[in-house]
Order: sequence, then structure tokens, then C-alpha cells
Amino acid sequence: MGQELNLRYYKMTCYHCNKVWARGKPSVLKAHLANECLSTPEDINKYWRNKLAENNITYTRTFR
Repeated sequence: MGQELNLRYYKMTCYHCNKVWARGKPSVLKAHLANECLSTPEDINKYWRNKLAENNITYTRTFR
């Protein structure tokens, strides 16, 4: 993923377009690969789009 800064944040770089996040979450990179990065190969782009859609479907909110 990248250099871990603390439990939730990483210094990350997209291997396809070299965009850098000084303090990002893995979900940000996944969304970038699925929706934003024009240099990502189609198979990788499709993989992350499907994974993100799968997460949205299975997400259930818990109320207190």
C-alpha cells in the first residue's frame, strides 16, 4: 500500500499515474483506481469498481 503513518493513514503513490497522497486511506486509493485514474489498465479498473460496488451492497449501518 505505502508507508504507514499511523493505524489508518499511509503515504501512498499510484503506480499507474504517480499521483501522491501524503496522508491517505486505502479506500481513497481504491476509489482512485476504480474511478479517477486514466492510466489504470481496464482489468484493474474493473476489479476495483466491482469490489467497491460489492462493499456498498454488503454495508449495513448499526444504530446506537
